[in-house]
Amino acid sequence: MTSVHPSVALSSLPTLKEKSAWIAQEFESVFLEEMVRLMFKTLPKDGPFKGGFAEQITQSMYAGEVAKAIAKSPSGSLGVATLLQAQLDTITSPPMQNDGKEN
Repeated sequence: MTSVHPSVALSSLPTLKEKSAWIAQEFESVFLEEMVRLMFKTLPKDGPFKGGFAEQITQSMYAGEVAKAIAKSPSGSLGVATLLQAQLDTITSPPMQNDGKEN
């Protein structure tokens, strides 16, 4: 999988709604990555690598990829991205006039 710099990916999105969706999904991915890393810390260190440096690096990369996969999955995500996007959309939407039309 090719990594894209976040600013490049964000700048390539045309609408503010798409940008807020991308930001929300990235936030959920980072949140999930931290959760997965904490879960890995509870695993026993008696495997083939015996908890060495190579195992730490491998688990760190694996945690990141698992988190990205969960965050991108509509059925597997925690819903944090959906809630965050809704909040971002209310903050970034133009204010309404009293007659219900946008300013």
